Amino acid sequence: MAIAVLTAVMTNLQVRAGSEISENVTNTSVAATSTASTLTAGFLQSGIDRASAQGLALSPISGLVQKEACVRAIADTFMISSLPLFLCIPFIFLFIQRRKKEPIPQPGPAASVKANPAPQSGGVLQIPTAPRPVGAATSGSPS
Repeated sequence: MAIAVLTAVMTNLQVRAGSEISENVTNTSVAATSTASTLTAGFLQSGIDRASAQGLALSPISGLVQKEACVRAIADTFMISSLPLFLCIPFIFLFIQRRKKEPIPQPGPAASVKANPAPQSGGVLQIPTAPRPVGAATSGSPS
């Protein structure tokens, strides 16, 4: 469906651009007159009569006008087809759901040291130590 609509738009724009360009290519236009006379002279040298040579000389000019109209229509159609895309970009930011940052649990002093619930030696906390491997050297203090 969208391709058919864009094709219809492009065809309409091509007709408009062709008529705008054709308004500037007249019998009094220096560029059009010099191009037509050069092409007519080339056709006359190849042995074609004057009326046919003039008709053949206008054909490439008409083709150039139609090609330029097609290029302009394609450029305008591209701009028209890109507008919805550019208009939708801001909506992307509206629909993005940001994740809430979960609080990182902070280890307290009680988490790293396990206290013995019932102190045995005069209210001093006993900190369990990691077992030593068998045959490890001691630092001079009995364990």
